[in-house]
Amino acid sequence: MTARLLSGWVNRIRAAEKSGDLFVAYDLAMQGLTEHPDSVNLRYLATRILARSGATNHAAAMYEHFRLDRKRNIDIASLGARITKDVALAASTNKRKALRFAAAAYGRIFARTPTHYPAVNAATLYLLAGDRRRARSYARRALDASNRGSDRTSVDRYYRLASRAEAGVILGDIDLARGCLREAARHLGTDYDAAATTCRQLQLVCRTTGTNPDILDVIRPPAVLHYCGPALARSGISLDRQFERHVIDKITIHLAQRKIGFAYGSLSAGGEMLCAEACLRAGVELNVVLPFDQDEFVTTRVHAAGSRWLHRFRTCLARAKSVTFATADSYQGDNALFTYAGRMAMGLAILRAQHLGTAISHLKVETGGWDPDTSGYADNLRIWHAHHLSSHLLAPATPAVATREAPKAALPRRRHVPPRFARALLFGDVTGFSRTPDYLIPVFQERLMGAIAVALQTYDQHVLYRNSWGDAIYVVIDDPVIAAQCCLNIQDAIRKARQTHYGLSSELELRLAAHFGPVYDGHDPIRDEPTFFGIHTTIAARMEPVTVPGQVYLTEAMAAAIAMASAPHLCVEYVGNIPMAKGYGSTRMYSLSRVG
Repeated sequence: MTARLLSGWVNRIRAAEKSGDLFVAYDLAMQGLTEHPDSVNLRYLATRILARSGATNHAAAMYEHFRLDRKRNIDIASLGARITKDVALAASTNKRKALRFAAAAYGRIFARTPTHYPAVNAATLYLLAGDRRRARSYARRALDASNRGSDRTSVDRYYRLASRAEAGVILGDIDLARGCLREAARHLGTDYDAAATTCRQLQLVCRTTGTNPDILDVIRPPAVLHYCGPALARSGISLDRQFERHVIDKITIHLAQRKIGFAYGSLSAGGEMLCAEACLRAGVELNVVLPFDQDEFVTTRVHAAGSRWLHRFRTCLARAKSVTFATADSYQGDNALFTYAGRMAMGLAILRAQHLGTAISHLKVETGGWDPDTSGYADNLRIWHAHHLSSHLLAPATPAVATREAPKAALPRRRHVPPRFARALLFGDVTGFSRTPDYLIPVFQERLMGAIAVALQTYDQHVLYRNSWGDAIYVVIDDPVIAAQCCLNIQDAIRKARQTHYGLSSELELRLAAHFGPVYDGHDPIRDEPTFFGIHTTIAARMEPVTVPGQVYLTEAMAAAIAMASAPHLCVEYVGNIPMAKGYGSTRMYSLSRVG
């Protein structure tokens, strides 16, 4: 029974991996480990998924935590070499030395098991390190090894052909590489993670050898789409059914032309729903992002357009791969929530495209209707274009108008509440503070809290609010990237404070959590000063107690905002769907570090 249950976990994890949804795969692996904590296979899979997702630092830490380096299994040893390779590729100093070290690790594996995988990785790493002689030597060994043995599965056949293609590029035999990649594509199926891994490595080889990377197009994962459109709700119009079929056909053609496999967007009645239906009809994975509470969204953006849209909404939602709520807040007539949700959906789409190493584009389906925040959408699109990402407008001829089913409704009255604006919210506290003796509290305030204050001064023009009590801090910043940089600088300041020179414990470390979400700009009647409050401040506060000391953890909304903002100097790594403090539920969390 135990073996069957364990096998079930492994099968679900590998299925999620093949689809390219590494976040779900990792969460499944960690859930499986709660039931089977001693399973070496689940430990290996969880660590491998982190490595494949680009979470190199966490993969390295988990590899050591699980003591996988003590296992003799060749797959586990190869994973260790792969993590060493990723660390080397990310190194900012002594890069060639690190690459040679990683190449030697694969060379040792090849000496134990002379198969194509360690040989071709050694070849690539020696190539990147500038040792072309050894690179060509290991490339020839990879070709020889790929001619031996047999393939148990189509995946084995795919990797064998991918290794031959990689060796071919290193040896300058582009015809061999091209032919092997064409054949590999036939065995790939929907294993987009395998394709993404191959493309990432071969892009490095192509760049180093001056080979045109177009040879990779045959195995490149499907592209990612972000879509949006105005809502028919409250517009007083409904669409002619023939016109709807016409629009869906046009969207389907657009999806096929750009080889879209994954889509992110909302589900308003009108262009968005038509796009979602076209995606589902074309077999495109649909990921829905709603701006606020589902029932209120239905009332605001779906049902008001006519009853027949309600059934279509429920069908799309049921068939979606994922449903994300940008906020659990109510609408309150605040159209800025639509802009926030759109920005979040764009960021999630960018994160997915980055993980898959594939193309991404934006599509607006214009069928007429209510666009709640045109200036906010324009700002989001400007940021999108700053990434040099493409966008398209699908605006068919004006449809016939039928007002009978969709009478024009009045906009909801906005309550008298302070405005909400998307802000970066930082919460932190110092572990070990409660054990600090009273006579050292003034030293703590001067050395550690003083170091944080100095770090914050660098960002004075962006800091909207700051507060502290005891060992805790709360900071509000107007820009997510600035906030991320501030978090890292605060941690640097704490590490440089050298508190042990002043009698403080070396165990004092800051836990810092950051979230990006809409909060109220209000007034504190007690302190008689501006303040910021709302449910999103609670999210950041509940994340902070489960953050690893010395680290910075981000919500998915903050990670998406950083991805949307194009910050190549920042590294965001997924750490899991983690329960927050005080029973506040679970949320996907990411760690923050600098590139290199």
